[in-house]
Amino acid sequence: MNDGRDNLIPLNKRTKDEQREITSKGGKASGKARRERKSIREGFNALLSAPVKDKDTLAELKDAGADKDAQGLLLLRIYQKAVGGDMQAAKLLLTAIGEADPAALEIAAAKIDIELLKLELAATISEQIEENTNLIEALQSTAAEVYPDYSDTDREEENDDNVETY
Repeated sequence: MNDGRDNLIPLNKRTKDEQREITSKGGKASGKARRERKSIREGFNALLSAPVKDKDTLAELKDAGADKDAQGLLLLRIYQKAVGGDMQAAKLLLTAIGEADPAALEIAAAKIDIELLKLELAATISEQIEENTNLIEALQSTAAEVYPDYSDTDREEENDDNVETY
């Protein structure tokens, strides 16, 4: 099957005129792409420097000590999400301030995931213990109704007798 590579000719095997024409096209395309990126960057900078007009948002920015423009609002929202536990926002924030070590961030995220799993497991175990305790209490009250002469002290003595010592 022809994958389209058969008709490719390396640049060093082309004539000087062909090389010049190809590199000229590449340079023009590179310049165009660079100008487009600059235009996009300038557009975003203009949007980010636009003032915030909403009174509640302005008060929030003032309380946070942030600039009262769209960039200040964006930074505040990223910070709020990061503090709220959004790992992507935390990674973005740390990267923006130059403190991000990708490997360290992945390790930290894994540690947080482990801690969350531990908390979930502890909550599940706690629920199961509570359910078992409730079941035991229900069984004990039923046993007390069925066997009124069998008291709690008898049960405690039986438990003490069943404990093995080594």
